[in-house]
Amino acid sequence: MQKLKTNKNHTSHLAPHTLNKNNCIKSVGESCVRHNSRGITLIALIITIIVMIILVGVTVNIALNGGLFTATEKAAKDTQIEVDKEILMSSAIGALGQNGKVDFTKLDQNLPEGFTGSNGIYTNGKNTYKVDKYGNVELVEPETEKEISADDEEASYWKTDGQGTILYYEVPEGVEVPETLIVPCKIGDEKITRIEMFALCGLEVQRNEDGSVVLDEKGNPIFIEGETNEEGIPIPTTSASKVKNIIISKGIESMGMYSIFFCTSLKEITIPSTLTNLNENIDGHYGGGIVVFCNSMETVKISDGAAKICDALFNGGSSIKNVIIPDTVTKIGEYAFPSCTSLQNIKLPDSLEYIGESAFKDCTSLQSINLSDSLEYIGDSAFENCTSLKDIGSTKGLITIESEAFKNCTSIESIYVPETVDNLRDSVFSGWTSSQTIRMGKEEEPALVWSHYSETGWTKSWQSNCNAQVLWGQKN
Repeated sequence: MQKLKTNKNHTSHLAPHTLNKNNCIKSVGESCVRHNSRGITLIALIITIIVMIILVGVTVNIALNGGLFTATEKAAKDTQIEVDKEILMSSAIGALGQNGKVDFTKLDQNLPEGFTGSNGIYTNGKNTYKVDKYGNVELVEPETEKEISADDEEASYWKTDGQGTILYYEVPEGVEVPETLIVPCKIGDEKITRIEMFALCGLEVQRNEDGSVVLDEKGNPIFIEGETNEEGIPIPTTSASKVKNIIISKGIESMGMYSIFFCTSLKEITIPSTLTNLNENIDGHYGGGIVVFCNSMETVKISDGAAKICDALFNGGSSIKNVIIPDTVTKIGEYAFPSCTSLQNIKLPDSLEYIGESAFKDCTSLQSINLSDSLEYIGDSAFENCTSLKDIGSTKGLITIESEAFKNCTSIESIYVPETVDNLRDSVFSGWTSSQTIRMGKEEEPALVWSHYSETGWTKSWQSNCNAQVLWGQKN
């Protein structure tokens, strides 16, 4: 199990004193002095005062160590952080391009001494910082990194392939399952980088001797039959089904499809900044999502330092109400949050530049989302069928809006398409009604290309099945 490291305060203590039968005070040197009762009272009073002074001294010492010293150390740390930020900001300003934005390729090649990293995330070994496209620098909070020693009993709960992949988690009968489960990034000498399909599964699946999942001829897992409820739905029985909060350690880079599956008690999950790889099935194709059928989950936290929210993160996240995205994120991957039908509002970071295909498709309760000036790309069907969406924030930085991006978003009264949009694809506003307005920054419709397969341009069918009023030459 993890051990917390604490600082030990060394305090002095009073050597023991006693009175012998001859009313002598017996000191450490074993000498004694006779006193009458009045003298004894006086000495006892002096000893009491000395003890009180020492106790007060110990208390002050503890207070200083825990307060003043800590405050001094904190002040020094804060000062160093500000120095680091100034150093990075200076380098970022030196890497500004003609467009007034940071050229991260140039910055990565000319980092200050002692710093490493790339694409806006940099560390000096003590702290990690995020540099945005305008050269602003922010401290990134440290993430959870759990390591389990090989001789720790908990190490036996995690079955791995010996090469960095977690195959499954199971606690022995009689051992209490923790409400909060921290997925480790290291077990013994084995560095963990991947969580395999059905590793945290609420239902029992057949497994091979090596711990991998047994698949049928169609490539589907074979579940072990158990009890069902009145509706015929299997009743979860595994250790994973009892976990309420999952924190995935920094260092985990990829997860297989359905790696967190049918964990019906799960309320909250924290995704590490290092999780960026696509989820894949055994054939290397897209799976059905990483977190699937965890229908009690309400909160998703993306760790500080994450630059991207990986593709196909959720499937069947109908209970998700809160999604917390840090300011470090610049890209939301494809199919990240589809069909999150309980999600009403989401705060996107100002740093966001890219929203992938179907990222928020079928989020039918979503009412507001704060797009910012940094956003340049909206993928196919990104907000398709977000029928409650009314407020979308700023769109004035957009360059590309892909096919059906805002299809059936019938609650948006007006949207601004800035002059910077060079790519507008098929049926972007399909399903829009005559009561809605599309305000165009361009003075007139540009030359159109035949198909969305063209690399750039506005397609002839961008306005297909759209009855909204279109106004040209508008200012935001």
